[in-house]
Amino acid sequence: MMPNLGQGGCMALEDAYVLSTLLCQVTDKKQIPEVLQDYYRKRIVRTAVVQGLSRFSSDVIISSLSTPFDPVEFIKEGLNYKYLKHQNLITWYLQPFMPLIFYSQFGYLYSFQPSSFKAEDIKSYVKQVFERNAEEVNRVYATLRDDCLSYFTAKTMSFMRYDKKTAVTTKLADAVDLRVPRTVFKKQ
Repeated sequence: MMPNLGQGGCMALEDAYVLSTLLCQVTDKKQIPEVLQDYYRKRIVRTAVVQGLSRFSSDVIISSLSTPFDPVEFIKEGLNYKYLKHQNLITWYLQPFMPLIFYSQFGYLYSFQPSSFKAEDIKSYVKQVFERNAEEVNRVYATLRDDCLSYFTAKTMSFMRYDKKTAVTTKLADAVDLRVPRTVFKKQ
């Protein structure tokens, strides 16, 4: 994958989503070869098109096109005009079409829709996440004390308290103890 569209990582994420979705349906090891063939069939066209667009961006847009020819500068500078080359003339000619080319190219890149969530479902899920996070934050703040410095240490995944008066550090709680149990999201 050429790096010009920044799609290498995106394709890897899309691949991972499709592959994990298919593999989650496997109930017997004997199904895996067919599932992998199904994965191949589902991804080959999209990844080939993205690869082609990336190659096109590399070979044509970046390598072949250049600073556009400017007729006003050409008239002013005459034959000494530095952008009087065929690449510059092609770029100048294609300028009106470039927004359409980019629009269609990026429209395709961002058209991958791995799920069938409806807008109201997504809003509901986001609301549930915010509510759960708010509850977790309230649990954390309920453990904090005045006159103490509180901090989180990733090493032990714990909330700690440093008492300024006594210079003693104690554990307030492990992060896992303050988590709100994760539930399957429900449509509201």
